[in-house]
Amino acid sequence: METRNWSAWIDVMPMSNRTLYVTGEMMLKLIGVRPVLSKRVPQGINDTIRILDLALKPLGPSAENDAPSDRWVPCRYEEDLESAETTCKVVSIYYEDKLIADIEVKTAH
Repeated sequence: METRNWSAWIDVMPMSNRTLYVTGEMMLKLIGVRPVLSKRVPQGINDTIRILDLALKPLGPSAENDAPSDRWVPCRYEEDLESAETTCKVVSIYYEDKLIADIEVKTAH
């Protein structure tokens, strides 16, 4: 399993919701799946680290789902944050309970 080009930032522009964005790419070997990032529940004890799980979700039942297809597919996660949650400094991404990326969170003004 390969991933690349991870980035994470919090949008703190005036007049907008504070939103955490995480983007990256995953190499997919099959046609009928897509990568999905979701917030792990429960989160860890360190509130400066946001933990996300990366999983593959089927697109639907089809014989074509098992067809090979090496291609990079974008992954994206968005979360509206409360003001107090802007202390998020790192996003940790896990795939099948293994840490695959630690991403420093930037701030967009």
